[in-house]
Amino acid sequence: MADMDFSDLYNIIYGHNMNNGSMFGSLKKYKDEGFWKKNQYFTVYTESTAYRYQIFSYEDAVVGGNVYKVGYQPGEEYQTFIDEMVKNSDFDTGIRPKSRNKILTLSTCTDHDSSKRFAVHAVCIDTQKTSEE
Repeated sequence: MADMDFSDLYNIIYGHNMNNGSMFGSLKKYKDEGFWKKNQYFTVYTESTAYRYQIFSYEDAVVGGNVYKVGYQPGEEYQTFIDEMVKNSDFDTGIRPKSRNKILTLSTCTDHDSSKRFAVHAVCIDTQKTSEE
């Protein structure tokens, strides 16, 4: 992840793929498109803000590939990156984020290939302050 406060346009959170489904072990359930239809939203809480996300893409991403680069700015390069995530998705969700949108990727190991990671990409759809700063 780039910044702990999610202020960057693109952030990544890494978690273990636990066999018992804890941590990011349940992310593999997104391989079943029916699971996405019922579980396309999640919320991340920081000390001061709740970030609501909608999953728009998920894929087996190449380790060291574009998915694992950070530091994007709004514009054509970031939009090209977002379009690549949409194109590489295992399932077409119909959601097409724009370069002004904040994106969060949840990343974990795959069960079968050490050169890839399972990556779930989500667009921030709402933020709410949770405490006084």
